[in-house]
Amino acid sequence: MDKKAIVESILFASGDPVDIKDLCKLLDLNKKELQNIVEDLEKRYFDSGLRLKVIADKLQLTTNPDTFEYIKEFITIEKAKKLSAAAIEVLSIIAYKQPVTKVEIDKIRGVNSDAIIKRLLLLDLIVEAGNLDKIGKPIIYETSEEFLFKFGLKSIDQLPSLDEDEQLTNLNFLEEK
Repeated sequence: MDKKAIVESILFASGDPVDIKDLCKLLDLNKKELQNIVEDLEKRYFDSGLRLKVIADKLQLTTNPDTFEYIKEFITIEKAKKLSAAAIEVLSIIAYKQPVTKVEIDKIRGVNSDAIIKRLLLLDLIVEAGNLDKIGKPIIYETSEEFLFKFGLKSIDQLPSLDEDEQLTNLNFLEEK
């Protein structure tokens, strides 16, 4: 394999500065050969979102400072996607009781779940799966394909089974994988 590709992969995987001596030793390169690789990578990254920084006797792959505002906004969005304990509780109820209505969810939890259901819909973790054939035609909810993907499940059948005496109000087992 091309040593330039290996250097690039190591820098990407590390995230932290990598000692130049360690790279030279690992790849059986002298300092001049590594310097040539570094210069090639710096040229390649010049107009990209990445930069190769030389800090003391270390190399680090970093983001282009011009992209800072976008990265900051992205991180803010990603943090907003974290699930609260209440959201995990509602998601657990939907996962095990699906298809389930909001009224059933609220009854299990003992509190209103409107805001949490809206958030789970926005995150594509649940879907509206139709309406129950009852007075008022309440919406029924199910978990989505995104739910399966995010929690590393091939199907809903892979959820851990519940004992008969377990309460759905104690279902905070779901943690993203």
